[in-house]
Amino acid sequence: MAERVGDGGDARDGVDETDGSDEPTAPDTAPPTGGDVEPEFDADERVGNGDRPVVRDLRERIESLDPVARAMVAYYREYGPASPLDAHVAAGGDGDRTAAYRRNGELRERDLIEHAGRGGYTTCFRATVREAHDDRLDEADLEAAVSHVLSALPPARPPESIEEWPDAYRAAD
Repeated sequence: MAERVGDGGDARDGVDETDGSDEPTAPDTAPPTGGDVEPEFDADERVGNGDRPVVRDLRERIESLDPVARAMVAYYREYGPASPLDAHVAAGGDGDRTAAYRRNGELRERDLIEHAGRGGYTTCFRATVREAHDDRLDEADLEAAVSHVLSALPPARPPESIEEWPDAYRAAD
């Protein structure tokens, strides 16, 4: 029978770790759990990439957006870097600069997009998934996880004309 020694603290503080025999029991050697890094997954579980907590979280953030904001994310993904106003108009917004930047700020606060320089923004899904796994995912798992996130986006509406966004219409080499 274990005897309690000391006062206060954890019930295990000062406890004689025996099972009634003269031999002490083995200490608990289970690895610590928790932390901010997602667990590694076995290669056999690649089909479970959609079940990763970071993927579920990103999908929930996308799905909780109103239709215009969700379409802005799709536009940034497909045609970015792009300006908030261009993304807002392409997403069906009215082109109001204040509304476009307000929605853009919402998307940045939710860590769905990031500044890409020169007034443009783009999505940051790969970086978010990679960071959640402490850069330990192989390329196949990373791509699979990001594709699960992307499936929450609507199709991106292309820019209105070649004058509006010439690079979007450039033929692939």
